[in-house]
Amino acid sequence: MSPELEREQDAPIKNQTGILYDADVKQQVAFDEQFDDGEVICHYESLSDERFAQFTRESKTKLVDGGESVSIENAQALVDLWNEQVFDIEGIEGEKPINWKDEIDDYKYKIPSMQAFLLVVVHAPKLVWGETDKAVYTDAYFNGVATTQKHFLRKTTIEDKKAMRRFQRIPLGSKSQGLESADITISSYAVEKGNLYDVMKTKYAEGYASGRTPLWHKVAVIDFLFAAGLSQKK
Repeated sequence: MSPELEREQDAPIKNQTGILYDADVKQQVAFDEQFDDGEVICHYESLSDERFAQFTRESKTKLVDGGESVSIENAQALVDLWNEQVFDIEGIEGEKPINWKDEIDDYKYKIPSMQAFLLVVVHAPKLVWGETDKAVYTDAYFNGVATTQKHFLRKTTIEDKKAMRRFQRIPLGSKSQGLESADITISSYAVEKGNLYDVMKTKYAEGYASGRTPLWHKVAVIDFLFAAGLSQKK
């Protein structure tokens, strides 16, 4: 049992699917497009925070879900990340060639698949009098299943907002849509936002199997907290 699961107050909770998100293990992501003979599934290595931070530095502008509107910089960064992270693929007929990654279409398959891996949707419950912490929820796919995590952070301060002014506020994920319809955008200053999350958190997040909150989830939460006019979860 991991140290995180041994905690009494801070132990992760199971969401409605009964599955905990685990950023430290390999994952499977299916292509959105359905084929006559079934799904095509990509097998991903676990993604480190360091590699994700490098990816955000290489991505500079908005990237729309589905690969329909992608800058050259973002497209190359996503393709490079896919090529590094995906170690196997199944569901394609015939003998797999040695250079099988070169035969997969970048815009049609690699980019949407990588987006599905990274997609995070953030929402929050209504405010309640007497609460000292702010609860924020993230939705993310894990092996193709929608999972939910709960984050505990103190309320934002003027000093926090001053710190955020130094960061380019471009969220990773959607603030008001569900996983199935959410757009993705790439957030800059990922490391700095991750550090701000660590400063603001009041206890460990729930819903993570290993206890590690991945950097792309932290960034999504911070962008959510400092964005104005967001819809709250009913």
